[in-house]
Amino acid sequence: MKKALILAYDFPPYNSIGGQRPLGWYKYLHESGIAPVVVTRNWDIKIENPIDYITPCGKAVEYEQSGAGLIIKAPFKPNLRDKLILKYGLNKLSIIRKTLTIIYQLLEFYWPVFDNRKTIFEAADKYLQTNTVDIIIATAEPFILLKYASELSEKYNTRWIADYRDGWSTNYNRSRYEQFFYKNIERSVILSSSLITTVSDEFKEQLSLLHHNKPIRVIKNGYFPEYFESIEPNTTTEFTIGFAGTLYPYQPIELFACGLEYANIDTNKLKIKFIGVNYYQEQKSRILAAFSRFEKNIITTCRLPHNSAISELNKCNILLLPASAKYAQLYAKVFDYLALRKVIILFENDKGALAQIIADTHSGVICNTPHEIAATLEQAYAEWQQTGTVACNSINIEQYSRKEQTKKLANIINDLPEN
Repeated sequence: MKKALILAYDFPPYNSIGGQRPLGWYKYLHESGIAPVVVTRNWDIKIENPIDYITPCGKAVEYEQSGAGLIIKAPFKPNLRDKLILKYGLNKLSIIRKTLTIIYQLLEFYWPVFDNRKTIFEAADKYLQTNTVDIIIATAEPFILLKYASELSEKYNTRWIADYRDGWSTNYNRSRYEQFFYKNIERSVILSSSLITTVSDEFKEQLSLLHHNKPIRVIKNGYFPEYFESIEPNTTTEFTIGFAGTLYPYQPIELFACGLEYANIDTNKLKIKFIGVNYYQEQKSRILAAFSRFEKNIITTCRLPHNSAISELNKCNILLLPASAKYAQLYAKVFDYLALRKVIILFENDKGALAQIIADTHSGVICNTPHEIAATLEQAYAEWQQTGTVACNSINIEQYSRKEQTKKLANIINDLPEN
């Protein structure tokens, strides 16, 4: 079998969308004749809040072998900024911590001592000293992993693939200074790659502007088909609306709240669940402010294990997908939504991948105004009153499983010429 070394900071048991992408490769690559070796940080601690995220974990490199492949867990040690948070909390020494953050951002790409993810590089380097691989893949962020993959590629004369889950210098959430600072670093790093993979055509377009002359392939995220084999449609005693995961500032949740106010439905029978939002208190506050008239109908939760989140979403009649045409992104949650075969309300039209998927799979409704949202809710509510559920007659969703997307990655690896 060919062998692929995968650098991935996020990976189970840490429950994040970012960790699901390399997990899919780990689970399915061997079915295409490629043995995965995932090098990640040790996550053997339950992550329920941002402080847990920076807690020390692991004292030495650990190895976990299975029929799918090998997982190498590098220990994590907090840097000085993290130690200040662990000792004093998030509400003290903010100026010092922000200063340290800037220092780390400025220097981590030049001096490894300023990067507390370098144990991943060290663990991968140690493995490659006695083992050969056919390809190195770094999935980012953190984008320092791309630099590490480039260095390992040069040291061991092995091709590497730069995988983007988000934009780096092109990220919407970065300041102009950060975009300027990272642009040249990004270009210099990816010039040594064999090709680039990313999650959507929107990101592909952004990456093409970096003038690197590297081929770019889209490998979407997706859903794990085995997670949904035992999921059955269910009726509900309350008209339940759900959302899972991170809410970004440019996602117009207020638009839906306004539409809900216009909708002629019985709020005594209404429930709105925001799964995982308690991890980010700013997001939770924003949601509670937007839905202040529906305070008694709102339920928020901490981060849940992936299977538990799916179970909670399956108890919903409608699933929310806020989006923006200005900041178009293919949010990974849409694939779990598709697999659940629940009606999706996309608002507003992103004029991109999300709208295309919703239209091609017949999986939901696209709304641009509060009145369109209200009309959609009233129609769904009327159906729920009669049947206890809201039917979704979606089609052709199998192409969006992580198994199928991993086959595309395997084909890319197998088609690469030998060194």
